[in-house]
Amino acid sequence: MKPTEPENSSLTSPEHSKPSWNVQLEKRFLRCLTKAGLSGKEVALVDQAISRIATQFGRPHEHSGLGICRMKGDVFECRIGLDFRLLFRSQPHRLVFFFAGNHDEIRREIQRL
Repeated sequence: MKPTEPENSSLTSPEHSKPSWNVQLEKRFLRCLTKAGLSGKEVALVDQAISRIATQFGRPHEHSGLGICRMKGDVFECRIGLDFRLLFRSQPHRLVFFFAGNHDEIRREIQRL
């Protein structure tokens, strides 16, 4: 008798097999990262967060630890540590990262949208 996985296994569910999102980093986003003067460790955290968002966005139970919240329309925020945040837009099959900064900078950017 051969062991089988249950039909409702998370590995065989349609949610698990969703492809990751395409990620676009706008020039302005990259300038924000440069301006922030992040350390190597902080840059690694940003890179890791973007990778996790690309594979887990749209699956709330999986990305719950990323600190993602909807800000306005299709604009979302992701917290990186205590004082650094990323803004991105959710478009069909694509996530566009367009701004990064601290809480006050993010708040001003949201007001401009």
